[in-house]
Amino acid sequence: MSPILLIEQILNGLQFGVMLFLMAAGLTLIFGVMGLINLAHGSLYMIGAFAAAAVAGATGSFVLALLGALMASALFGALIELTIIRRLYTRDHLDQVLATFALILIPTLPLLGTTLLWALLPFVLAAVAGVYFALQSNHKSRQIEEILTLDEDTARLTHTTPKGEVKEWDCNRYWTKVTKYEKDGPVPHYVTLSGHGREVEIGRFLSEEERIALFEDLNRSLRP
Repeated sequence: MSPILLIEQILNGLQFGVMLFLMAAGLTLIFGVMGLINLAHGSLYMIGAFAAAAVAGATGSFVLALLGALMASALFGALIELTIIRRLYTRDHLDQVLATFALILIPTLPLLGTTLLWALLPFVLAAVAGVYFALQSNHKSRQIEEILTLDEDTARLTHTTPKGEVKEWDCNRYWTKVTKYEKDGPVPHYVTLSGHGREVEIGRFLSEEERIALFEDLNRSLRP
């Protein structure tokens, strides 16, 4: 491999990496702020690109093409918001995925009846299935519940699994030992409670920063 080809491949990798980062950051921001999963961003960009190409071909002006792209994307986005997105705010995440994914397919309508559509179909179905199973896994994780009760003498932990099974543990709070495994646990900063000959996990479903804060809070609360 020549040095020039190596540099080209590195630049291509950086380009795709930045593109994926921007897409992920946009989806995360919108989902975090609005609570809505919208997968139709690509369709809006595509409509803007087609509008820019059409205006540039008709007028030869880059400025007018840019304005045309902005106006077309804004109008189409407002139309989607008023007719479809507004009805999805209170719906389940799976409904949001399916509805907005259907919007992605609108630009592919000219491909109906062509061999190219059948070539793209397996990848489209794989993407939908991946998003569906990721949402289902996230939904099950959200059903985990842990309640830690501390009274004058006892520390009691009640853990409810996604299947509805209830597991309980209790110990004298002054004999309870809090342990944090930096790297030896199933997750980083794995937190456990020990007492009465048992060691039970707590907060495994939390983020890494939340587990660190949980460990510090438990140490303060259980300190004699």
